[in-house]
Amino acid sequence: MKFIPEKLTEARLSKGLNMTDLANLVDLTRQAISGFERGVDNPSYETMLQFCRVLSMPKGFFSNETGSDLIIDGPIFFRSQQTTKKKDREISSVKAKWVSRAFDELSQYLEVPEINLPEFNIKDCEALEDADIENYAFECRNFFGLGSGPISNMTKLLENNGIPVVAIDAAKKIGAFSYGTNKGHKFIIVDRNATAVRTRFSLAHELGHLILHKSLSADFMENKDLFKLVERQADNFASAFLMPSESFVREFVSPKIKAMTDLKMRWKVSIAAMVMRASQLQLINENQKGYLFRQLAPFRKKEPLDDTLVREEPSFMNMALAMLNENSIISNFELKNRLEIPVNDLIQFFELSEIDFQEKSSNILSFNVRP
Repeated sequence: MKFIPEKLTEARLSKGLNMTDLANLVDLTRQAISGFERGVDNPSYETMLQFCRVLSMPKGFFSNETGSDLIIDGPIFFRSQQTTKKKDREISSVKAKWVSRAFDELSQYLEVPEINLPEFNIKDCEALEDADIENYAFECRNFFGLGSGPISNMTKLLENNGIPVVAIDAAKKIGAFSYGTNKGHKFIIVDRNATAVRTRFSLAHELGHLILHKSLSADFMENKDLFKLVERQADNFASAFLMPSESFVREFVSPKIKAMTDLKMRWKVSIAAMVMRASQLQLINENQKGYLFRQLAPFRKKEPLDDTLVREEPSFMNMALAMLNENSIISNFELKNRLEIPVNDLIQFFELSEIDFQEKSSNILSFNVRP
């Protein structure tokens, strides 16, 4: 059986393991694992089966070349780069590759929507002022024809404009991230366990990255000051995009939790985000801002309405696969076998269940002629 060294690295990182961890699981040395991943040595068939077992990978994973020409192009914008563990970022990066491969396989048979984002000539994001970001958010709303009211569904807005949104069980500090590939596609990954308002803000934040920070290279994250600046810019963009100044100023009537809870129901953003936006627009002073955050302290983990507002569900990947099924082009089971990605991940990528990826038995009855 053919062995692709990079796939072992991928599988190991997807489980949050280092080389020593994996070596201990299969009773080998770290040097042996390193040799396999560098392509210096090839594991025996029995060792490959062990890798499949301990890493919960399909048997064909380590030899599957589907999507081998697909790479992540540029940085992955993690929302909490400085506070997340390297292990969690590595897990998420592997999941990003798998999402891209699944999408790329679908796009072999479907004309997927092209990315439809406004083009701004931003050569140096470090030179951006707050007023510039406010203006870009305003122009972006105009580009999408959103008017000045609340955005009804951020997920559908992005997916209708060619950016698949995929919900996974992300690490708590990861929250959401976005990235592009060498084939020109863009993706946003969100935590499926996040609240409705946190998800919407994360999507607007990642949209900010895709619009404001296209010129950045992957190594920008090594510069802590630049990373903080870029994150603050994306937050400012998200605030301005979700709460445009013209209408938000008009509707902000009182710096009290009850009044802001009513606004939360309409605008579908967190009270904390509204407090920051109100401060930015000078609707409240520093004392009022501090008072509001003290009132919010008991709700740090769960604000009012967090259990009421319904989370937006992605549909891009699910609908694309359903169309291929309906037209008898490729079944869920066939896609699973082509990708050789763990079924638990496919379940999340496509918003399906385990039974959906099982081989369907024939509905045709079989009869034998009596002698």
